[in-house]
Amino acid sequence: MSNYSANRGSNTARTAWIVTAIIAALAVIALVVVFFVANNGTPTPSPTDSKPTVQPTPSPTGTNTATPTVTPTPSPTSTVTPTVTPSPTVSPSGSSKPTPTPSPTEDPAVAWATSLYGTFAPLTAAGTGDSHVAVPKGVKGALLTVTNNGADDQDFRVEVFNQFGKPMGTLIDTIGDYQGTVAYGLSPQLGATPTTILITSSGNWSVEFAPVASASMELGQGSSNDVILYGGESGPLTVQSLTSGAFTLTTYAGNNPTPNILTTQTGWWTGQVTIPSGPLVLVVGSDGAWNLQVGFATP
Repeated sequence: MSNYSANRGSNTARTAWIVTAIIAALAVIALVVVFFVANNGTPTPSPTDSKPTVQPTPSPTGTNTATPTVTPTPSPTSTVTPTVTPSPTVSPSGSSKPTPTPSPTEDPAVAWATSLYGTFAPLTAAGTGDSHVAVPKGVKGALLTVTNNGADDQDFRVEVFNQFGKPMGTLIDTIGDYQGTVAYGLSPQLGATPTTILITSSGNWSVEFAPVASASMELGQGSSNDVILYGGESGPLTVQSLTSGAFTLTTYAGNNPTPNILTTQTGWWTGQVTIPSGPLVLVVGSDGAWNLQVGFATP
C-alpha cells in the first residue's frame, strides 16, 4: 500500500468519527429539547427572536376573585340649627379675649341692706276683712306698702307674728282709710323669725312686700308712714312735722341694728336732729304731712 492510500484511509476514518460525533451531539441536543418541552409545554424563544412575546389571556373562571369596591351612600342626617356665638370684642392690646361689660356700681347703702335683710321678687296680697298673710320665706326683713279702704270708725291694724304664733310688733294701728309704707324685721329678735302678718280691717286692703334695699333714698316730703334708705354723712337734719298726732324718726344701722330714736313729737313741730352716717334705714312714723332736709335748712 502506498502512502497516498494510507493517508486516504486515515482521512476517511477521521471524517467518519467527526460525523459520528456531530450526530451524537445533535442527538443529545434533541433529547434536551424534548425533555424541556415535555416539562414546560411551551418552548422558550431564543434571545435572537425579534417577535414580541404574547402572553395568553387566561380563560375566565366561574369564581370572581376580585372584591368589588362599594361606595356607601351616606344616610341622611337631621338639620341642626347652629347657635350663633358672638364674635369676641378685641381689646386695644390686640387680645382676642372678650372685653367684659362693666356692671353698674351698686350703692353701698343698697349693698348693705341686701346683705343684711336679703332680697326677693316683690309680691302683693289683697283681701277683704281680717286675714292672715304669709310673709316671703327666708327673708329677715321687708317693706310693706299698705292700703286700706275701711269704715271711718273702724280699726285698721297690721301686726307681725313669728313661727311660734307670738306677736313681734304692731306696724300700723289707725282708724279708717290708710296708705303708707312700713317695715318689719329691721331689728332681729333672737330665735324669732317673722312668718305671718295679721290684718284687721273692715274693708278692702292690699299689701305689697318688697326688699328693704328697694326703699327710696330721697329725703323730702311725705304724708304718712315711710321708710328711707340713707347712705350719706352724719350731720344736721331739719325736720318739719305737720300733723296733730304723733311723729317719730328712728334709725337702724350696723350689722346688728337696734332702734335709735332721733325724735318723738306730738303736733306741729319744726327742729333739727343729728342723723348718723349711713348706711342706715330711717323710719318715719306719722299720720300726716312732714318734710326732711339735710342741713340747717328752713322748711
